[in-house]
Amino acid sequence: MKKNAINKKDLQGIRWYILIALGWAYTFWIIAAIISTRNPTWPGIQWLHFLGGSSPLLGAIFTVTKLHNWKDYLRRCVNFSEFYPFVWLIILSPVFIGIIASLITGGTIDFSEEFLNQGLFYAIFLFFFGPLPEELGWRGVLFDLSRKQSFLKAQLLTAIVWFTWHLPLFFIVGTYQHGVGIGSSDFIFWGVGLVIQSIIMGYLYVISNRSIATAILFHYFVNLAGEALEKTMLSELVTLAFYAILVFVLGFAYKNKLDVRK
Repeated sequence: MKKNAINKKDLQGIRWYILIALGWAYTFWIIAAIISTRNPTWPGIQWLHFLGGSSPLLGAIFTVTKLHNWKDYLRRCVNFSEFYPFVWLIILSPVFIGIIASLITGGTIDFSEEFLNQGLFYAIFLFFFGPLPEELGWRGVLFDLSRKQSFLKAQLLTAIVWFTWHLPLFFIVGTYQHGVGIGSSDFIFWGVGLVIQSIIMGYLYVISNRSIATAILFHYFVNLAGEALEKTMLSELVTLAFYAILVFVLGFAYKNKLDVRK
């Protein structure tokens, strides 16, 4: 694994990004958490949730502007030049893994009735609230800058910051994370899954020649499969096992090809 020097400007960019991504989100989400414990039906909580969720994108805009590299950033946003069949297979793997896990654990594919009732609009909403604004920042800025020092550091730092960013959501009544419950067995599944998914997106980003679109799409299909398919603790365990195998395969296949590509 090749290690490279990171210049002072890029290091400052990493710090700016983390400060904005966490600071902006925590400001709104802590307020939402306090209000939701007293008045969980207040409609403004949803808006505070959305505002906090915009922090990865805001951090990306600020950092890219400070570093004066919009040309490279925009190129990476629309870079589809290396979307080979194997890349598409990884991008779509959350759907395949979810279906296989359902078949192995229950013998059938059980779709969420709530998801089906919400229709196509909700599937579109899932793309714009989560995958798109988040990956424009997490992989597009934080991972990209930190990988200039080392691929391993980029993987660890991005996973840790992404995990930390989510924590206030566990204290906002009405969120998915609040339903999971911090410290529960489901929380452990969620945390391990998030870290593994972050690692897979890191590999996708590098092997696709720094395409942010790969991370956005993979993140979307993770969320889509999670919402569309009914889950049990056993199916979650099987899903995590398949994701872990995918990380092993990617690590083995690309262990000598993780240098910084300009």
